[in-house]
Amino acid sequence: MDVLPVLVLVLIGIRLLGLALYVLLPRPVTEPESPTGARASRGHVDPCLGPVMALPPEFPPSPESDLLAGLASGAVSRRQYRDRMAELAARDDEHRHLEAPLG
Repeated sequence: MDVLPVLVLVLIGIRLLGLALYVLLPRPVTEPESPTGARASRGHVDPCLGPVMALPPEFPPSPESDLLAGLASGAVSRRQYRDRMAELAARDDEHRHLEAPLG
């Protein structure tokens, strides 16, 4: 046998073995001790760098997400959620009114 085909087969075999080990072996999960522990020590996390640093991106608090969390926890009823979302939509419409283009 020639050397080149054997070398190519060996390299392909090593890649396949590495892929199998990567998929099958458990990887350690790195989580901060507290939800704000890792973020507080590193400051603001850029949404583009969050996945690279294995950190979730920080989103600014919003009334909509607070309402959604209240709905999911049961602290806010569906009717209250709809009413408050309608109030937020009306407030947003007053502050950031968009008009449809003519034509």
